[in-house]
Amino acid sequence: MVLIIGIALHAATNVYNDIYDTIQGTDKVNVHRNESSGGSGVLQDHPELMGRMFAIARVSLVIALLGTLVLTLLIDRSLWPHLWILIIFYAFFSKDYTAPPFKLAYRGLGEISVWFPFCWWLDS
Repeated sequence: MVLIIGIALHAATNVYNDIYDTIQGTDKVNVHRNESSGGSGVLQDHPELMGRMFAIARVSLVIALLGTLVLTLLIDRSLWPHLWILIIFYAFFSKDYTAPPFKLAYRGLGEISVWFPFCWWLDS
């Protein structure tokens, strides 16, 4: 269950990053795109996919939430508050890494903030 939640948060983070980097014009600046330069460039090449990308990001967060509900039933009751604080915290960072109004990636906090949804399972 933890793996499913982790994959869902990772997917949401990556997709939201592509969406908001495209919306804010960051991907246009990246003229030397490669596998290590960040962003997939999918929305640059296919802007008509924006709605689908939002759907993928949102469904990924819903999957993480549903996984958390299931995990809640499988763990000791005393751990419930910790689990829910973690999932809310990490879901926030998965989107607000690049999304307004916080745009943490544009304030020097990007790599630190994205570490949370990518590595949340280390706390589990």
